[in-house]
Order: sequence, then C-alpha cells, then structure tokens
Amino acid sequence: MRIDDLTVALRARNPWESFDLGLVLARHTGANLFLAFIIPYAGFALLVNLVLWGHPTIAMLLVWWLKPLFDRIALHVLSQSVFGATPRWRATLAGLKQIPRTGLLHALTLGRFDFARSFHLAVAQLEGQTGRDRRERLAVLDKKARGHAVWLTIVIIHFVYVLMFGLDGLLKMVSPEGMQLSLRLGDYFNFGETEPSLLSQYLFNGAYLLAECVLEPLYVAAGFSLYLNRRTALEGWDLEVAFKRMAARVQAQQASLGQSAGALLIAWCGLFAWQAAAVGEAQAQVSAGAAVSAASAVTPAAIPATTPEPAPTNDLKPIPPGRSMEKKAIQSILAGPEFNQHEERKVWMRKGDPPAAKDSAPPDLSGWIKFAQFMAEVLRVAVWMAAIGFIGWLLYFLSQRLGWFGNLLGRNILYKPDVLFGMDLRAESLPADIPAAAHLCLAAGDVRGALSLLYRGALRVLIYERDLEVRASDTEGDCVRRVSRAGPGVLAAYFGRLVEAWGLIAYARRNPADGIAAGLIDEWVQFFMTPASSSADRRTRPRSGGGGDGASGAAAARTAPATTPAPAGAA
Repeated sequence: MRIDDLTVALRARNPWESFDLGLVLARHTGANLFLAFIIPYAGFALLVNLVLWGHPTIAMLLVWWLKPLFDRIALHVLSQSVFGATPRWRATLAGLKQIPRTGLLHALTLGRFDFARSFHLAVAQLEGQTGRDRRERLAVLDKKARGHAVWLTIVIIHFVYVLMFGLDGLLKMVSPEGMQLSLRLGDYFNFGETEPSLLSQYLFNGAYLLAECVLEPLYVAAGFSLYLNRRTALEGWDLEVAFKRMAARVQAQQASLGQSAGALLIAWCGLFAWQAAAVGEAQAQVSAGAAVSAASAVTPAAIPATTPEPAPTNDLKPIPPGRSMEKKAIQSILAGPEFNQHEERKVWMRKGDPPAAKDSAPPDLSGWIKFAQFMAEVLRVAVWMAAIGFIGWLLYFLSQRLGWFGNLLGRNILYKPDVLFGMDLRAESLPADIPAAAHLCLAAGDVRGALSLLYRGALRVLIYERDLEVRASDTEGDCVRRVSRAGPGVLAAYFGRLVEAWGLIAYARRNPADGIAAGLIDEWVQFFMTPASSSADRRTRPRSGGGGDGASGAAAARTAPATTPAPAGAA
C-alpha cells in the first residue's frame, strides 16, 4: 500500500474519532458511493420481492442475508477514495467483476453473524487473507478495536429501526382515514392481534430497504476507517509518512545548500584573485622605494635626519574564525526561556529527621498489592453474582409476563381469584340468568349495573370454566391481551368492546352510545352461555305456552335485586 499517497491525515485516533473520519469520508465521496451501492442493492431487492411475490418475509430475509455482497462495492469505492482517485459510480457498476471475491463464502455463512464484519471486510477484500492467515490477522487487529466494531453494528441496527418507525409515523399521518397501514414489527411477524395485510408487509420491506440504502454505506465507511486507524497504530503509518516527508525536505535543503556552496566557492575564488593582485602591487611599491633609497645614499647630504618609516604592508592572511562568535551563540542560547526557568519545591519533613538518602530503597508495597488483588477478586465475584441474579430475574420476569417455561416447570395450578381488580367473581354474587338480569338493569336505566354484570360474568366464565390464566397483578388491558392470545378472534373482539364500554362508564362517567349496551347483552349469550348452563336454565323455567320467556324474565326480575350487587361495589 502506498501510504504516502493517502489523502486522509494519518495520526493516532481513538476508535470513536475514526468513526467520525469514516462518516466524513463517506460524505466527501458522496453520490459516487451511495449510487454505486443503492442501484444494485435496490434492484436486487426489487427482483427478489417480485420473484417471491406473496412471501414478503422470505424475500426480506434473503435480501438481508446477501447484503455482504453489496458491502464490497461500497468498500471498493472507499478504498480508492482515500488515495484521491474516487471512481465514478458508472465506472464502478461497469467494473463489478473486478471487485475481489476473496472470502465471500465465509462472509455468507459463518461470517454473516459476525458483529464486526464491517471492520473485518478489508482483511479479506483488500489484503486477500483467507484461512489461518486471516484468523491470525484478525486476532491482532481485534485486540483493541473489536468491541468498538461490535458497538458500531448495534448502533446502526438501532438507527435502521429508528428510520423505519419514523416512516411508519409519517405513513400514518398521511394515510386516508379508514386505512390501517402499519409497519410495526409485531404486526409483520404476526405478534399482533390481527393478521397483517400483504400491503403492510411490503411497505415494511420498502421501509427496511430505504433505511439500509441510507445507513449501510455509512456503516461500511466507519468500519473501514477503524481498520485504517488500527493499522496506523500497529504499523506506525503516521511515523513512516512523517519520516518520508522529512527526508524529502532534507534532500531539498541539501540541493539548495549545494547551490549555495557553489556560489560561495566562486565568490571566494574572486576574492582570492583580488587579494593576490593587491599583494603584487604592494610588493612593487616596496621595491621602488628601496631603489630610491639606494640612489639617495650616494650623497651624504641627502641622507635624511630621521629613519624613514617602513612602508605599510597589507596583511592579507585570512582571519581565523575566532571564538567570539561561538561564545555569542552560546550566550544567546543560554539567554532563551528554556534555560531561565526556576522552580521551588516544598517537602514536608519531620523536625530532627535526617534528610532521606537519594539512593534509598523504595517503600515495600507488597501488602497493598495483595490487598488490591483480594478486593479485585471480591469485586469480580460480586459482578458475576449480580449478572447471574439479573439473568435469573429476567427469565422469571419473562416467564411471568409472557408465559415462558410454563410446560417445562410443570405449572398446572392456575390462579382463580374471587375478586379481580375490585370486581366480585363469586358464583353467589351473580344471577343465574345474567343476560336477563342485564336487560332488566338496562330497562331501569342502570347501564353501569348491566355492563358490570356482563363484565363480571364474562370474567367468571373465562377464568373458572375456560381456564384463562390470570394473575393478581393483571389489569384490564392485561386481561384483554390474554383473551386475544387464547382466541378465537371473534371472542377477543367482543371482549375488547365490552371492556372498552365498561371503562367508558366506570372511569370516564360517560354512557356508551345508544344500542351498544343492548348489543353487548345479546352477543354475550353467544360467547359465554355454555350448553350446560343453557340446559339448566331450561329445566328451571316453567312450561307455559308462549309466555315461557316472560315467566323466566319475571323470575329473573324477582331474583336480580337480591343477587345483583350495588353499582358502586361493582365498580
């Protein structure tokens, strides 16, 4: 790898900074990255959904499973972008066959469950490592970076569902009134109360595809930047690039210094020639003066009274470099701020104690070290016990709330309360013919009493005769959900409407709309009048011509005031 050609600034970064660098790299690459990934990925997803029409879940799982195929396209673009040669998206799509396929089988089998796959992708695709070499390479890279790569995957998964739920809210805001379109995960996998429509399931697939097209290139870029950061730390890429740049600067300085030395040499040669000419001229002047003196020595009167001063000679020897310049340089350095820092330290010492020797042995800390190791073991055991306790509590909570492990634990005893959230469910507190008694209450204008009879009677039948599992902590909403899970759907729908009507009059102090209470009474017989109770009622009714129902109603009227509790107590 030509690391000196990298356009990113190589330096030691923590993993979170490297993720930021990856996002900046993806943003800088722009459309060439996103279009190169989205076009083949979205086209493949549409093709799979068309081929598997009517099976949206299988189509979505297949698209999700083969996503690592398209991650290699994004990494191919990013690996060239860091060298300043970002390929155009058209060129990338035209050269898909040139993308390395090393380790592709592992990526689509065991490696599909690797939570650090964006970090490991470069090892297989760019380095070409497979088998044992790949495992050894990943063992070195994962030492200080795998945890961050795993957290990157978890965060991206959460952001995918954040976008999907945001699209779900937007869809509900703009959908026409009366259309129930939902992207909820529970509805998609049939965890909800009703069967999701095919349109809702394909809308879910479309929302998932849109979220992946936005976030998957960012995920690959962040993992690739973490890979570059890890190699920088292991192989000293930043130091190598710095040394190469330093060597280039030194070579440039040496070249300029050679040119300067040549110019100085030419100047020195010129100065030397000038000095030689000056010395020759001075020697000629001295020779001429000596000849004149010899000529004047023939006449004694011409001899001067004083001795003539010798002609000045020009000392042209080069002055050796004195030590004054070096001394000035040393003094200037010593005058700098680095050599003029003074620090005073105060040390507390006991009076009368001699100062400690500089070469004294360090204090013995073996006791503190053993204590620290003991406390570390205690904390480790405490953490493990807390983790085991939390897992046990979580399993217990799930088993209580969701009914897990019920068959495994052999739990056959069901909780059948006499009073549930303030409502008396005992048989003696209810009339023999609940619908007839409810009709009488409704005719008397007591809608609350009529709905209370229906509600308590329904709970009585569900819990005592049909073994509906309830708990003392259940609320009315919990009961609705338990009936929905127990089924059938028509019973769950009726029970939900009954609870809704009861909540409206019991908590909001508002009567249901006209006809709702009467309709609930009529439907109650269909869902909660068992054959045994119906035959018992027929045996107790007097046989009279067409007035049989009237006699039964009259008997119920005589028994209803005595057996029906007061409305306030029913609430």
